[in-house]
Formats: sequence, C-alpha cells, structure tokens
Amino acid sequence: MYRVADWMRHRGGLTLFVMALIPNPLFDLAGLTSGSLRYPLWKYLVYGGSGRLIKYIGFAYAGHFSLRFLF
Repeated sequence: MYRVADWMRHRGGLTLFVMALIPNPLFDLAGLTSGSLRYPLWKYLVYGGSGRLIKYIGFAYAGHFSLRFLF
C-alpha cells in the first residue's frame, strides 16, 4: 500500500490510468489511496474512466473476434 501511495503522490494520473487498464483488482487499492490522499475527483474520473474504457473496448474486440473460432 505504501508503494501505491508513493506512486499516487508522484504520478497520480498515470498510476490510475495504468491500474485501470490492467485487468486486476489493484485499481480498487489505487482508488482507496487516491481518496485518502485527497486526489481531485474529476481527475480520478477522467484517468480511471479512460483506462477502463480502453480495457473494455479490448475485451469487446477479443470477444467479437473469438466468435470466429467457435463457429
């Protein structure tokens, strides 16, 4: 947790974007840390939302192109 807090202090936007982009539960830890460090809400929503948007678009494309192998 201390490492994520250091990342949030130095590069908060990049940390949130990367944690939201990678499919793992560490984004919740980054969200809790950003709240405790009083990171601005609008920056949290922009960086976290853009990372999740890219992740979910990748999942959608993977699902779409994997249907070719099933049928």
